[in-house]
Amino acid sequence: MSTAPNLSRDGVPPDLSRALRSGRVWVIQSVGTLVWLALAYACLRIGRANGWRLTAATILGIFLVYLAAFLSRTALRVFRRRRLAGERAGKRGYKIPHRAAKEWLPDAAIVFLLFIALVGWNAVVLQSLPDAWMGYVEWIEAVLAWLFFFIFWLPLAAASLLGESGLWRPAMRAWHKPSYWLRTLAGVAVISFVLIFLLRQTEVVHWLEGAARLDGEALVTLVVVYAILLAAWLILLALVEAAIAAPERRSLEDTWD
Repeated sequence: MSTAPNLSRDGVPPDLSRALRSGRVWVIQSVGTLVWLALAYACLRIGRANGWRLTAATILGIFLVYLAAFLSRTALRVFRRRRLAGERAGKRGYKIPHRAAKEWLPDAAIVFLLFIALVGWNAVVLQSLPDAWMGYVEWIEAVLAWLFFFIFWLPLAAASLLGESGLWRPAMRAWHKPSYWLRTLAGVAVISFVLIFLLRQTEVVHWLEGAARLDGEALVTLVVVYAILLAAWLILLALVEAAIAAPERRSLEDTWD
């Protein structure tokens, strides 16, 4: 059996092609992510001074969780349909089965609780680092994010969002693939490098803190960084969708509404 990498007809890796050549996904994700960031900023600005502010912040926080899940699931479903249907991607003519809340809600709750636990565990690990390692804390954070979020948690979340039968078996498929580990590591390295670069841009940091306005050069930098981060995230979603998929031929009806 050939060990050559699977490439699309024009020589581009299929995961990369699905992520970068889906105009529908790019429009939804770029606009939706901007909306999410604006709402997250508003949630932080509401404050917790009194009861109604706390209630408003809580409701908005719940909606942010829903919006993040909606955006990720939309991309995953498009990537799965493109992978399974090839040139038929995006065409109608088939019925997507409905999945009752009692079937998907328990898995979604487990995934959410795992995310909270991993965030707490990540904070504990960072706080326990020796002082001699503090100069490398940015890259240590990147490695921990790769292990906790992209390697362990993301396959479980993708399995839940795509309506896979169970969580652990699809995730195990991803965990057993060295290519998934290496490709996600490359993606996290790109994201980390770009974020570190952004946080070292004084004007951008001051703008994020509300202490300054962006000039033309800083605005261009911010737009380019946003595009790179969005592209890296979509590629990672395409990778995890393919990694958790069952080896047997699947139907377009595997994704549910």
